[in-house]
Order: sequence, then C-alpha cells, then structure tokens
Amino acid sequence: MNRTPTRRRNGRHDRRTPAAHRSRSVRLGRRPVCGPQPGEASRRRRSEDGVLASCKTGRAWAVGLRQSTGHGELSTVTTAAVASSISDFYCHQAIPGLTPVKVVAETEDVLAFEHTNPAYPVHVVVVPKEHTPSLLDLGDRGEDLLAKVMEVVRQVAAQVKDEHGAASITTNVGLYQESQHLHFHVYHRGESKEQILAMYGHHDG
Repeated sequence: MNRTPTRRRNGRHDRRTPAAHRSRSVRLGRRPVCGPQPGEASRRRRSEDGVLASCKTGRAWAVGLRQSTGHGELSTVTTAAVASSISDFYCHQAIPGLTPVKVVAETEDVLAFEHTNPAYPVHVVVVPKEHTPSLLDLGDRGEDLLAKVMEVVRQVAAQVKDEHGAASITTNVGLYQESQHLHFHVYHRGESKEQILAMYGHHDG
C-alpha cells in the first residue's frame, strides 16, 4: 500500500504533502521556487524531444521550441483552460516547462516567450524565474531583479519596434492581474506603419 512520505518535524513524523509544505512556506514568508519541488518530479511532462525542462535555469528547453519566428508569427499553442485553473501560470506551467513555450530571450533570471494565448498579432511575455507576485511585491531582491527583467523587456521591445515600427509595454496589478506572477507584456497591435503614423503623427521617438 502506498503511503505519503514522511519527514521529521518537532521529533514526530510529518505526513503532509509537498504542496502542503509549500503552502506553509508561503505563510512563513519564505519565497517559494518556481516549478515542481523535490518529490514531485514524476509530475513533470517531457518535451517532444524527451528533454526534461528545468524550472530553475531553463537550460533544457527543447531546441525546437527555442526558435523565435523572427516575423512576429505566434505559435498556436493555447493554454487558456490551464491558465484559468491556477493562480500562477508562469511559475506552475511555463517556467518549469509543463506547458511548451516558444522562447524569444532567456537569461539566468529572466524568461521571455511568445504568449500562449495572444491578444495581439505580436505578443511576448517577460517574466522573472524567481516567484515574484507583482510589481508591488518584489521581495528582498526587488531592485536588482526588476533591473534584470527590464533589461530583457528593453531588448524585446527594441526588436519588436525594429520589425514592426512600434511596441507597447504593459504590466498589471490588483484585479487586472490574472496570473499572480510579475510579468510584462511586449506587443504590437498589428497596424501598419502608415496606420500608426496616421493615428499618432510623425515623431522621432
């Protein structure tokens, strides 16, 4: 008969599940690590080439999923149903690789990928790999982490602007924030350069 693994706590066996331990760590103020925790590795899915994605460094993303389209064409992978059922899609699904994503840029601390349920023809999401609830709750590494995220946002926005003539950048807090993990949207709404100039006028910015 299968039994829940136990660990010692105050001299007694603790039969709580790994998820319960993570919940307690949140209440105690410890910042959880994104992705499956020790003892839960069997719940991870493997990518199409059989490589197990890493939730911490992202080094083992499938090669075929790393390629950016270069023309703003987005993949047809849609995860709205999954995203609506959890509070942190990025930490629970995208960063550990449970949901395949098409990577646009990646550093040790930041991941940028094409939105899996895009609202615009060109729609990229930039997220920190460390769980960070929102722009208003950056944690102890706030300034350093935000600087690293914004550098990737800047690079992605520059590429979108070069290819399409314009880019918008947004983030949400409070009730506007659907997924409880800091993320920035970098997108182009699909207008032609002529349409943009007609709407906003000519300028050098």
